[in-house]
Amino acid sequence: MGSINFFKTEADAVWGGPSAVFDTDLMDAIARGQADLADDLHVAQALARLVHDELRSFGTGENNSLTDEQMAKALRALRSVLRRLDIDFQPPFRDFTGFRDHWSRQGMSGGGGYAARRGYLHELFEPVWTALDDAEVEATSDAICGVDGELKNIIFASSGPKPEIILRDAISNIIEIVKYEESCLVYDRPLTESGLTWGELVSWWGDRRGQRKEQLPNMDAADELYARLMASRARRPPTRANRAGPAARHPAARDPCGRGSS
Repeated sequence: MGSINFFKTEADAVWGGPSAVFDTDLMDAIARGQADLADDLHVAQALARLVHDELRSFGTGENNSLTDEQMAKALRALRSVLRRLDIDFQPPFRDFTGFRDHWSRQGMSGGGGYAARRGYLHELFEPVWTALDDAEVEATSDAICGVDGELKNIIFASSGPKPEIILRDAISNIIEIVKYEESCLVYDRPLTESGLTWGELVSWWGDRRGQRKEQLPNMDAADELYARLMASRARRPPTRANRAGPAARHPAARDPCGRGSS
């Protein structure tokens, strides 16, 4: 999301056409944690950028878009959403007027004042951006790992309709395939430090293969797995007659994750 999400469209009081107006009601909702907009992380990222850019414009003689009252609302919302993310942000002012008073007290007026204010704002917001970046990396990791830090959901090689999936446990990131489970493969073993190798995948397939009644005739586990992967790409799987083996003719088959065999 971006700064545009914090504005609403209203008819211009003078010209009558559509005009973008800063949504102070939305700022109040964000401060209370009741905004139906996005998760706190993405709201904080966009709002921090807006507040920083507006303060920089105000402090360097450019045209800021927000009024003093609107900046007060924006700063309050930003402090609140960052507090919910456990990110410290305590600027020594609450609006544009307070920002001007602060830079005057701190000797950031006169010659070189624009550069001093830009530098000050960078120092004020840099820890926030760093913390938000770290939170995004953690959130991305949590999206595929449970609370125990282990990779959970490896679903691949669908050979039919796309499986329908629901999130059964949001805290532990446990999902459940509720339809067309038979058309895909689900790797359910923990990964080693080397990731998922072709050898480990073949071992998993061999164990799974022993639990199934139907098996392709005259095929070992590696060949059958290779044929199954090829089938998911809507391609006719090669046979022993026209290849030496899955790894010999197709190097990528040695490891679906892009590493060599082990």
